[in-house]
Amino acid sequence: MNESEERYLLRFRYGRTVGMYLAYKTFLYRQVNIGGTNYCQTEENVRQVTHTLLLTFYSFVYSLLDKNGTDFISTAEPYAKILSEGGKKIRNGSPSIISLFQEG
Repeated sequence: MNESEERYLLRFRYGRTVGMYLAYKTFLYRQVNIGGTNYCQTEENVRQVTHTLLLTFYSFVYSLLDKNGTDFISTAEPYAKILSEGGKKIRNGSPSIISLFQEG
């Protein structure tokens, strides 16, 4: 089954967004090694990286919802009937999330 380029891009962006979210949570909950020979030498380093990851995560979420890119709503439309309940909630709630970004 060949998937459309839009669907491929949406899946790719979604996967990257999930990865960014996991990285953010890892730093937020200090599940990283600090000090010694580690890259994060201090708590301040961890805090800075955490904030950077959060901003990047928000950017990834925005890119999923930006109609100038791959439009999540229209791309997901053909699959709306086979989405899980959670997927349907995300898809149906997306217009209100998009309006928050546009207002904001």
